[in-house]
Amino acid sequence: NLPGMGACEKNWQAIEHQGELFFSYFLAPKHRVIRCDVGNHTCQDAFNGSSNLRFDGLPSSLGSYPEVHGSTPYVEFDSNHLLAAAHTHNYLYSDYWHTLYVVQREPPFAIVAKTRWFQFLAPGGYEDAGWRNIQFAGGLMRSGDDLLISYGVGDCMSQGIKVPVSEVADALVFHG
Repeated sequence: NLPGMGACEKNWQAIEHQGELFFSYFLAPKHRVIRCDVGNHTCQDAFNGSSNLRFDGLPSSLGSYPEVHGSTPYVEFDSNHLLAAAHTHNYLYSDYWHTLYVVQREPPFAIVAKTRWFQFLAPGGYEDAGWRNIQFAGGLMRSGDDLLISYGVGDCMSQGIKVPVSEVADALVFHG
């Protein structure tokens, strides 16, 4: 067990580096990366750094510095970076927002870019449903020059979209 961990742990994003297993555990307010030893069933803090995530564009109901959690697995973005989705939500878990972000492939796996915050489209015919903002991106896969993103809406409907990697690259804002 890692100090400060809750009884319910999720949203970990795995990174394998030179035979070691790391996880992005929290993305903001600090980017917390842990190293885990599967054989010994132990995890320990590896890196705690600034997340460099910006929160502009989020509704005020989420606060000034919301907690940001990982959503999808990392995929190759380019030879130096990995890409994944992250999310934040209000305290009622009824309004989720997402971003696609990029980390360096090398420790400490610094967050170096992100897209603006967004919500996925609700399924056709459900655009006005009260649960349309309960959404979670759970799958991400790179297929050639495209990204395939799977997500759930309202905790009951599965959706998927295909986005060209070039469009994501154009939407990323690099910083630091």
